[in-house]
Amino acid sequence: MSVFVGLQPPIEIRDEVQAMWDRLSSAPTALRESADDLHVTLCYLGEVRDITDLTAALRTACEQVRPATIELGPATVMLMPTTLAIPAVGADDLARTVRAVGRGWEEKPQHLPFFGHMSVARFRSPADGAHLLIQQWEGLAFCGSWTATEICVFSRRSHSSATRYHVLDRIRLV
Repeated sequence: MSVFVGLQPPIEIRDEVQAMWDRLSSAPTALRESADDLHVTLCYLGEVRDITDLTAALRTACEQVRPATIELGPATVMLMPTTLAIPAVGADDLARTVRAVGRGWEEKPQHLPFFGHMSVARFRSPADGAHLLIQQWEGLAFCGSWTATEICVFSRRSHSSATRYHVLDRIRLV
């Protein structure tokens, strides 16, 4: 199964993002992230058959990690030409810890620096008229924050209409 480690915002934050998305929902080329699927990825691992050793290693690594304040905003940004996201600041230390553990499980090592964000919509391709939506919705104001008290191990499953995420395990931060 395809696995990654990330943060799941509380329902209040996800509901606020969903309300922002509702203003975008009439766009036929936009594939929104459902409120249940919103997350901040700390480390993508790829295919992992058994997460038992992974979660044990994450629990050990997180024994000394304190909860972190995550701040979203101040506005939406485009990542690549097809993803609308909200920047997330405050997860850098968590990402370093998780990535250090994840090196043993990564399908492809991650060499890019961590850029915390929460994807809120994806567009099929820039050629299908999405660039008009991008111009309209990039820079949409959004601010929110929460204290991350746990990290989650997620599985990723692609369906014909969207990608869905499922929490496999939760690891508390001290």
